[in-house]
Amino acid sequence: MRPRETELLVGLRAVDCISGNALFHRFKSEAAHGRRFLSLGARAIKSGRWPWLMALMGGLAGFNLVCRLSLPDKRSRVLLMSATANNRRQLKKVEDALPDMSPQWMEVRAKRSVSQVSYALWEVVRHPSTSIRVLRLLSKLMVHKHPMHAIDRARYVVANLMMRRALRQLDPQIVVVSNDHTPACVAIAAAARAQGKPTVYLQHAHVSPLFPPLNFDLNVLDSQAALDIYEARGPRRGRVIFKGIDGDSVPLRLKAMSEPVSDLTVGVVLNNSRPQAGLFKGLAGLVADERVSHVFVRPHPASPVGWYDDLPEGVELRMARVPLAVDARNADLILAGNTSAVLEALKAGAPTVLWESIDNVASDYYGFVAHRLVPTTSDPAALSFSAISAFFSGDWTERMRYFDASYMADEAVDLRAAMLAILERSPSNPA
Repeated sequence: MRPRETELLVGLRAVDCISGNALFHRFKSEAAHGRRFLSLGARAIKSGRWPWLMALMGGLAGFNLVCRLSLPDKRSRVLLMSATANNRRQLKKVEDALPDMSPQWMEVRAKRSVSQVSYALWEVVRHPSTSIRVLRLLSKLMVHKHPMHAIDRARYVVANLMMRRALRQLDPQIVVVSNDHTPACVAIAAAARAQGKPTVYLQHAHVSPLFPPLNFDLNVLDSQAALDIYEARGPRRGRVIFKGIDGDSVPLRLKAMSEPVSDLTVGVVLNNSRPQAGLFKGLAGLVADERVSHVFVRPHPASPVGWYDDLPEGVELRMARVPLAVDARNADLILAGNTSAVLEALKAGAPTVLWESIDNVASDYYGFVAHRLVPTTSDPAALSFSAISAFFSGDWTERMRYFDASYMADEAVDLRAAMLAILERSPSNPA
């Protein structure tokens, strides 16, 4: 098999590993919210008919992604690829570690820019034969039961072609991403490898058994837990270093858990899937709990605000305008859905409990309960606060360090040294 075909298959595998899992089932209901485009594409994909229509739908999805890409206006030795605000937060560490190299940013923006739309349209008009070949390829790849799964495949293929051209123009020595499964990040990493450029991956949130194997020259992970999950998926490539989770380590504040418990502030932290009815019912129970004086809900930054229009009276909605650690430090207890924010809350010193059945993600998706990192509940009103306090005793700190290499540790990873070592081995290094 030719190297280009191998990269295509590896890229598709990475996208496939995550795009169809339960975390993204929310997309199934997008058509019900007025997105006729996806509705038509979903019917075509599910029916397995009209391959050219399916290919066209996928091509338009890829075109839309390309139109939202923001390209740097000058060359740099280091290119940072960001698809979300969480990605940008992690990649800022590279920018701070290498200020003398002025790393440049390529980003996926929420809105399309006129210049990018014009550029993408001009490429389609200027290379009609290429566009036809892309549609033929997509017609072979768009057979999939999950509509968003197929659409993400198309986004990857179209983005990969665009990234190859962009990298030839920008010619960076190294490409850095903070996501290993979304189409844009997978596409640029594959394009970089195809051109012999080193790639670096910074983990931006905890991983799950659905993620693809590590395939980067440098893998900067949070902990041994993440590495164990990745290696269970398949052989890894490249060096691994542990950076830990962002923020200062704060001892757990368990004093408020001492009986009799009163005047508690309880925060509820959610993931990016549509909340279930159990959430709203449980929140009403918390408001009525005489031990609780204040309840706030913090949705995922990418969640539509409209999902939370029906919060019970007395519950505060806090959008993610400040780091989670700030809200966690002001809470006596955090109840969390299946989200890696559990780790951030614990690091900020907030006792945290996994709240089951409030989202449509598989139970204990990240394995926090299985590894005895946090207790679990299906009814917050029935929580025993003395039992919570007892849970976080004994060897709990070591269990936390398994998920966060920097928890209560003085040593910090030298990201600059690791990056410079990769740059020195780059084939295009002018030195």
